[in-house]
Amino acid sequence: MKATKAILILSFLLTSTIYSLAQDTIFINNRGWKTTRENAEYLRLYTPEADMFMVQDFYLSGEINMHGHSQYGDTLIRMGPFKYYSKEGKITNEGSFERNRQVGEWKTYREGGILKIVENYNSEGKQDGPFLVYYPNGSLKRQDRYKDDEVVDKKCFGIDGSDTAWFEYLSYPTFIGGDRARVDFVNANITYPQYAREAGLQGTVYVNFIVQKSGKLSNIRILRGIHESLDNEAMRVVQLMPDWIPGKMDGELVNVEFNLPVRFSLGDSGPTRYQKKNRH
Repeated sequence: MKATKAILILSFLLTSTIYSLAQDTIFINNRGWKTTRENAEYLRLYTPEADMFMVQDFYLSGEINMHGHSQYGDTLIRMGPFKYYSKEGKITNEGSFERNRQVGEWKTYREGGILKIVENYNSEGKQDGPFLVYYPNGSLKRQDRYKDDEVVDKKCFGIDGSDTAWFEYLSYPTFIGGDRARVDFVNANITYPQYAREAGLQGTVYVNFIVQKSGKLSNIRILRGIHESLDNEAMRVVQLMPDWIPGKMDGELVNVEFNLPVRFSLGDSGPTRYQKKNRH
């Protein structure tokens, strides 16, 4: 009981200390962007050290989430080794950066600190070298090799170590029928708002959404807009879309965030629409 009380007091003191440094603290949302205290997921602290700054992210409850070094003390330019942790204090990822680019060997861990993935990156931040994935029992599941972001050698294994059919590690969500069908759908359903046309408004609206494991779209929102009329029209068309083919990671269905640029142009007799997938 005394030990539990001591832990609670320590946690309270840590959280209080972090908040007491509010003038030197940056509030961060779950995208890693600066935000207000009310919308924050993490607290970021910069501490001067020689020619760089130690940077630490904390969960709002006080536990460490990340630590490493930044070139600057107000903008995160990651340099050198970094480690990331779960709320339970277990390491989740570790590796090095060179001006925000992943370089060298990176490791990802399962819950409990069990090694899951080993990746390698060259000095340009491109995947280069062995890419290894392990089953929870520690046996090798995948042994690929990359060269400048391209797979040049590939092999998958069963949990007993036997050879099995190779499959893509990442499979991104797609509109049924492919990109051409997606463009055709938008072209057939979008209408250039009369107000925007008369006002000469044009540009690209970025719509962000989640393609769920079921293929349904959720959390549809405007990531970057132009004007309410164009923003609403882009949103309306995305909301009309049928279910997509969901994405997969390591053979399992996953939710995937997707950015869809919708371009409105008055350069000809009518608006044009352009869509391009932004992978995450």
